[in-house]
Amino acid sequence: MVLETTEQLQASAAPGERTRTAPDDGRGSRLRTLPEQIVEQLGMAIVEGRYAEGERIVEQKLSDDYGVSRGPVRDALRALETRGLVRIYPRRGAYAVPLSLDLIADMFNIRARLLGLAASYLTRLQPAAGLADLKARADALERAVGDPNTGSMEFAMANGRLGAALYRHCGSDYLADFLRDQGDRSIWGFIWRQRPLDFMTPERRRESAAIWTEVSRAVHAGDEAAAERAVWDIMYTSRDQVIATLSQVRSETVSRHKVIYGSPAAAAGRQR
Repeated sequence: MVLETTEQLQASAAPGERTRTAPDDGRGSRLRTLPEQIVEQLGMAIVEGRYAEGERIVEQKLSDDYGVSRGPVRDALRALETRGLVRIYPRRGAYAVPLSLDLIADMFNIRARLLGLAASYLTRLQPAAGLADLKARADALERAVGDPNTGSMEFAMANGRLGAALYRHCGSDYLADFLRDQGDRSIWGFIWRQRPLDFMTPERRRESAAIWTEVSRAVHAGDEAAAERAVWDIMYTSRDQVIATLSQVRSETVSRHKVIYGSPAAAAGRQR
């Protein structure tokens, strides 16, 4: 497992074992605790398959690797358990949860359907603020395609903000909370943490921006079915790219029955 050295981890440390991080939501920077850093790095190591299925995660080794006490390590492991990446057994310790590409495909497929539902609700409600927010973000994504200063991770974050605009204005607090929690407190959040797994080429960025523009137009036009299908296509195309990227670092393939698409046209395009 590749871990940061103690010097790298604590280079910008403030008192109380805290380190600075970049803005997390566009509203300003905050301090990030050492357990949060360990959560991110260890979580990504599990996602990338650097821990074998069911492998024990030894607290003392992580403590030595990071140069911290076992307290922050224990906090990080408990946080990873709530996100489904670690299972902790009394008197036995923590173990990596089997994380297959099939499971990652499931996460994309489930999120696709739920975001599609949010798009349907938004299309039916037609809230002025929601429509304006969606269009502004879709237009910004189109502009980002031609901006050489927009990297893959920045583009991925902009995509995520468009998805957030869908559920934030969908009129269902329950659905919005569910999707928000999936991003913040589940395996999903680690897909985009350490390095980009999608949007690494101009072609992929153009494709994604074009479909988001299609979503915005369909929502504004009141075409519920078209909006829902376009959201599915966004999620499924990203799923395929993420799985292809992770397949390069993991000796694994995804089951064919997990690879579904939002429309026959999208399926034909992916199979070419």
